[in-house]
Amino acid sequence: MKIQVNRLHHPVTALGPGTRAGIWVQGCSIGCRGCISRDTWEPHEDAATEVDDVLGWLRALPVDRVEGVTISGGEPFDQPDALRELTAGLAAWREERRGTVDVFCYSGYSLARLRRRHPEILAALDAAMTGPYRADLPTDLIWRGSANQELVPLSPLGERRYRDQVENRPQRPPLQAVVELDAIRLIGVPSGGVEEPVEELRIGPAGRQLNRTTAEAGLPPPAVAAEATPAPAPPEATAPAAGPAPAEVPELLFPWGPHRPADGESLTLGRAFPPFAQQLAAYPNVGRVHARVVAAGGVLLVTDLKSLNRTFIDGVPLPAEAPSELRPGQVLRLGASLEVLVR
Repeated sequence: MKIQVNRLHHPVTALGPGTRAGIWVQGCSIGCRGCISRDTWEPHEDAATEVDDVLGWLRALPVDRVEGVTISGGEPFDQPDALRELTAGLAAWREERRGTVDVFCYSGYSLARLRRRHPEILAALDAAMTGPYRADLPTDLIWRGSANQELVPLSPLGERRYRDQVENRPQRPPLQAVVELDAIRLIGVPSGGVEEPVEELRIGPAGRQLNRTTAEAGLPPPAVAAEATPAPAPPEATAPAAGPAPAEVPELLFPWGPHRPADGESLTLGRAFPPFAQQLAAYPNVGRVHARVVAAGGVLLVTDLKSLNRTFIDGVPLPAEAPSELRPGQVLRLGASLEVLVR
């Protein structure tokens, strides 16, 4: 069974409690007026991904770094058969982990419609955010874009994790920025009435040309520095000594360009997964789910995910599922031909 996927990302910290894995589907027949994620509306056959590959991506994530899964889009319930298989696979995956991982799903359909048409899918969820985005009903309630949307706990775990969030109005909405090559992705629901959880801002060579203005995206305009000269510090004031700068994560130089993982980022390398699935399609020796690179505390760790054609550091094959450190000057190789310089 295949599901059309717009993107996968970990970690997600702005769409549900704790540290999560995010699955955004491709295709939405609702088309809410004012939606800023029109890139997820049109179904695309080239976005079709095996549900097993999505589950394989989840299984490859660090065990202690996934407290929940958020499914959004797009409209997940426009692919009911694939969503049903995905949620069944998530249930089995949760059993394997023997932990309390919750599943939270967004939908633009009403709760009544979902209960009538897809009760078995709702039964596999811990919580859902239901209802279409309405630009005329802005809200400051957490994780939603308009006041009509309903956060619904659906299981005992959902009650424990989500019931206190139903009326939560944070001082600032949780947001998360992710830099990927030529794009800055904003994960979360900005205040001002934005329903779709992800907005993509494309940046040009000067880093200033965006595909949408901040006003169109429902974001506040960028802050402008005041022209007034700040008052000087009193003569006796002494600036505190700066602590040691955090270690910089090594950069990966791919054939198509550099990528420096953010600290805490988990990057799955394979022909089935973003952000490099399109580029990796030119390397048939690279598996659909080949290796994982994790950045933590200034250190890069690579793990071979039982790939058929192996993962190498400086020509030495790595054992499967055993993290190895990547150091500047080394060459990471996936399969026979994809070489990545660590610098």
